[in-house]
Amino acid sequence: MKAYISLIAVLTMSVTANFTTAQTTRTVTVKGPDGKPMVVEATVSQSRTPPGKPAAKPASSSAVKKNEGDKDKKPEDGKDKAKEADAVPKVIKRPTSSEKPTEPIGTEAVVADGKVTFDLKGQPWDRVLQWLADTSELSLDWQELPGDTLNLTTTRSYTLEQARDIVNRHLLACGFSMVLNGELLSVIKIGDIKSSLVPRVEPEELELQLDHTLCKVSFDLNWLIADEAVEELAPLLSSAGKISKLSRTNRLEVMDTARSLKDIYRILQDEQSDTGQEQLVRTFRLKERRASEVIVLLRSLLGLENEGGGSGSGGGSSGSSSQLTSMMRQMQQQMQKISSSSAAKGGGSGSKEPTKTRLVLNQRENMILVQAAPDQMAIIDKAIE
Repeated sequence: MKAYISLIAVLTMSVTANFTTAQTTRTVTVKGPDGKPMVVEATVSQSRTPPGKPAAKPASSSAVKKNEGDKDKKPEDGKDKAKEADAVPKVIKRPTSSEKPTEPIGTEAVVADGKVTFDLKGQPWDRVLQWLADTSELSLDWQELPGDTLNLTTTRSYTLEQARDIVNRHLLACGFSMVLNGELLSVIKIGDIKSSLVPRVEPEELELQLDHTLCKVSFDLNWLIADEAVEELAPLLSSAGKISKLSRTNRLEVMDTARSLKDIYRILQDEQSDTGQEQLVRTFRLKERRASEVIVLLRSLLGLENEGGGSGSGGGSSGSSSQLTSMMRQMQQQMQKISSSSAAKGGGSGSKEPTKTRLVLNQRENMILVQAAPDQMAIIDKAIE
């Protein structure tokens, strides 16, 4: 009997030992006082989670990866991308056919007797250009346009060609330009304009072109050197201008607005006219070669006769024959490169007698005094270099 009571006590203590355990009742067979088996009911405990404290879940691998990614993320990335987006010039893209079509301009542009008067205030570029193309009976083509608006008010009326030229002036300031080919009016970014899209104009026809019309012109040079003319004329170009040289034929290829091309043409005419080809006088002081030897080569190169004998004529030569031959060959090559165009045109000076070239030797100072026209002076300068 005592063993039975002890067993019941042990089972009861195990049940009340911890309030966090769950209790269940089961039937258990034990040995009775008389040594025979007997059946009794016993309470069995099972651990459970205390109330108010949910069971902790193991951290998933995706959560760990997410936390690791958050550590590597820089909060400044979003700000840097925003700054880069602001730095890019804003443009508008051509709308698709499913979008709402551009609304026409109302009374902001008036056409009377074939002439236009503008009173545009904050008008989007697509509306202005579409109206201009429709009024001019042209087809409009564009992929990008300036993202801002146009404000344009005129006090007098203009022809349609003049109106397009005025609008194109504002487009050029925004980095775009209109290019007219037949019945197609294209609006293109200046940096994307190909030379093949721009109409070619003869220099004499530039005065007939409106100032802000894009043209390409080929300028033939007389005594000016194409390599040097490119550098000197480049500052005269507008933001849309491009200039290249054709050294073999001594010509310039220029694409720009008609206004800039007119200025370049006037300068070239002045420089290559009779008044521009005045005689020049220069002194060439030699350091590494003897002036008496160089003057002989120059006279042979230019086909000049000796002007008397003695030291002033430069008839003597103390250099070796091989050195003189080499120098002569180099001078001839430079002369052919520089004056090939002028020789093909017969000098380009008309019936006027060419200016006489004179070479004077100062043997004591080892220098040569040259009096010649600009084209001849350019040849002498290159040869002495």
